[in-house]
Amino acid sequence: MALQKIVNTIKAVAVAGDVAVPEQAMYYPRNLLADENGLVCGTFAYLTATDGEASNTVNGAPVGLVQRNLSYPLYDVTVGASLVVPEGQPMQIMTQGDMWVQTTTAATVGQKVFAGANGVIATGAAGATVSGATETDWIVASAGKIGDLIIIYKH
Repeated sequence: MALQKIVNTIKAVAVAGDVAVPEQAMYYPRNLLADENGLVCGTFAYLTATDGEASNTVNGAPVGLVQRNLSYPLYDVTVGASLVVPEGQPMQIMTQGDMWVQTTTAATVGQKVFAGANGVIATGAAGATVSGATETDWIVASAGKIGDLIIIYKH
């Protein structure tokens, strides 16, 4: 057996939709079902016209963020893994707490978080506008470049 040769002092980056601080998470009062397109973990979810369903399609203000809590079978053996909650499956929507997300813009600590098309995450200065996106109450907690995983929070 080989001995460990490296000890990292920085916490490893997680996966989009992972809760960064589990003890602080608060959730939507009921588990909504994914619509016919499924929902991508670590993105904003919106209520649909169908009662009890959520979607990544912009429909007013987002309800919260889709948590990565996948316990759904993948019936296609050619698919190794997925971050998409399949149609009709329940999901947890985080309304407050700290979550890992992938940013589509360069992010700096303290910036506001914007919910864009397909639930994607964009960041910007408070009071700024991001074309095609809605300002949320979420704040950037860790900096990152375009495409990086960052932590955002709402307390």
